[in-house]
Amino acid sequence: MRLSTMLWPLVAAAAVLWLVARNAAAAPQPMLLPTHDMVGIYRVTPSGRSSMTWRVQYSAEFKRVRMTSLGGGALGTVILLDLRRLTAEMIIPQMHAVVSIPGIAVAMQHALAGKGLRFTALGQKMIAGHRCTRYLVLRRSAEGTACLTSDGVLLGGEGTDAQGSVQVVALRVREAVQPPNLFRPPSGYSRINLPPELLPRLMD
Repeated sequence: MRLSTMLWPLVAAAAVLWLVARNAAAAPQPMLLPTHDMVGIYRVTPSGRSSMTWRVQYSAEFKRVRMTSLGGGALGTVILLDLRRLTAEMIIPQMHAVVSIPGIAVAMQHALAGKGLRFTALGQKMIAGHRCTRYLVLRRSAEGTACLTSDGVLLGGEGTDAQGSVQVVALRVREAVQPPNLFRPPSGYSRINLPPELLPRLMD
């Protein structure tokens, strides 16, 4: 299985959950990143694939994300995203190793560099016990919807681009302080580089 096929659902989910345009200050749009630390359980459903459940933890101070798979073939997989440095890493406990994931990092970079993002409000909705505003989101070669709270927490969304589509919905979300060490690889782990074709096997 190609790396892009295996990891694209993570790329798409990350893009839906934490898409920020550099022209954000110049155009009216909703808040796209939470203003506070949070933790949530999200169901991610890529087109043509089974749903996956992920625990998502976010540090507002450090702009970092920890995604932990709670089921399926990727059970226990941990992905660390740094939205400032535009890096993505996979933690592999059985190898005591941390592996860079260039596919996600490149997708994050493209999202952060994107321009021409347009939002149209579609109304209010309740998801996971929280109220959010649903928006139509349009940009070149991609479109979707996002339901965002007033303080920037995404509760639901879907997106379509050349690689397919993905749906994301929050099952539970709450504000909670997240310890900084959650967003760092475990002490003593080695950083290794693997050929891209080997990365999908680590998630089987």
